[in-house]
This record gives sequence, structure tokens and C-alpha cells, in this order.
Amino acid sequence: MNFKKRILMFNQEKGEKRMSESSNEAKKPWGLGLVWIAGWLFSIGFLGLGTREGFFGLAIWPYQLGAAMSGF
Repeated sequence: MNFKKRILMFNQEKGEKRMSESSNEAKKPWGLGLVWIAGWLFSIGFLGLGTREGFFGLAIWPYQLGAAMSGF
């Protein structure tokens, strides 16, 4: 029995999967996108932004919130 087969048998006894058996499914970070959308929608409502400013706020809504709250 060669070395590779012994290593493979040892790993299978420990319950480890071979690379070809492991799942290659990518993780989907849905939570971060939902937080971004929730923050954007909150900014539009809190700051009373119109349509044009709301779409512009997609990129800079943290800045807009900071600028609005700096007066508090």
C-alpha cells in the first residue's frame, strides 16, 4: 500500500472528507446587503430626501446622516 492510500484511509477513519467530497457552495452574505438597504431607507425617511437625493444617497447615506446629526 502506498503512502497516499494510507493517508486517505487515515483521514477517512477520522471522519474527514476528501476535497472532491467537500461542498463548494459559496457563502452568501445576505445580512450585510439587508443592513445597507435598511440604512438607506432610514436615511431617506429621516432626512426627508426626495427622489434625486435618495438615489444619490445610495453611495453616501452615512455622510448625509452624519451631516444632519452634527447639529444635534
